[in-house]
Amino acid sequence: MRFYETIKHVFYGVSIITLLFVLTSLNNKKEANPNEVINDSFTKKALIDEIKCHGFKYPDIVLAQAVLESGHFKSDVFKENNNLFGMRQPKKRYTLCKGSNLNHALYDNWKVSVEDRMIYEALYLNDMSRTQYKRFLDKTYAKGKNYSICLENLIKKNDLKECFNNK
Repeated sequence: MRFYETIKHVFYGVSIITLLFVLTSLNNKKEANPNEVINDSFTKKALIDEIKCHGFKYPDIVLAQAVLESGHFKSDVFKENNNLFGMRQPKKRYTLCKGSNLNHALYDNWKVSVEDRMIYEALYLNDMSRTQYKRFLDKTYAKGKNYSICLENLIKKNDLKECFNNK
């Protein structure tokens, strides 16, 4: 039994390292050519497409977090920091943020904040059921109580699961 558990942990570790390597090389690629124009204009549809692209386990929860944490995409933290998720600059984990502003992580653009949220998921949330995932967010991601209830209410009210159903 321990052998299979060890193999499982090695597999997850290699997967996370591979993800970090890919994200770092993609990020470095963007920085390597300053003359390249990248369309980083933000729309809710572009955000949904970006979330789909990264293959989050519960994309509706991630979208609800972006809506809630960014104040429906109107907060100063989102506008000034390109920070969709209210993320703080991590002290221990690998991050794509470029520093801190307004006591929150600062990103080059909003897409990088989505990539950083994916790193967070890969490190802490990848092997959880939906209930465990929400419980973890309640305990560690948000300080207020009932965070996951707020997310679920947003998901239902705005039919966010429908954004990720293949039609």
